[in-house]
Amino acid sequence: SGLGMAHTGNSSDGGLDFEYTWSQDYRDLQRKFDAIAATHDPNNLVEFLRKNPYHLDTLLSLFYIYSHTGDFATADSFLERCIFCLESAFHPWFDVTKGSLRLSYKVEENQMMFQVLFRYIGSLSRRGCHRAALEFSKLLLSFDKSDPMGVLFCIDFHSIRAREYPFLF
Repeated sequence: SGLGMAHTGNSSDGGLDFEYTWSQDYRDLQRKFDAIAATHDPNNLVEFLRKNPYHLDTLLSLFYIYSHTGDFATADSFLERCIFCLESAFHPWFDVTKGSLRLSYKVEENQMMFQVLFRYIGSLSRRGCHRAALEFSKLLLSFDKSDPMGVLFCIDFHSIRAREYPFLF
């Protein structure tokens, strides 16, 4: 698929630093996507996705389109395919259950993980899965302590809805 992940060292807080990597083919595909997205025609995106069924930016764009039209089931399926793609590229040492993994939002290739997980948190909450939304919020916050997606603004809501009151204190 052209998407990979590399271990880039250890962070100052004892965590493991990782970065997503794009092959040259994936970068070329990204340039084609940018040109197609500039047309603002969803049909072109669908055709591009037909030829490249796991291109992350296309999947996320279609998620946004279907969300805005109210077709949340289809939108969520695109989002779940994004998660599948990102997870398929995990490094063997990238174990999300540890809580010591770091991804810098400043790295362009990593930004998709943040965007997808943030949208997935909203999707989980919309479906009433508040505990799962809280856990994904914690995960997203653990990746980059600077909180580039503003998870701290909504994590209290998820903890209250999940009845995880001790987390608030």
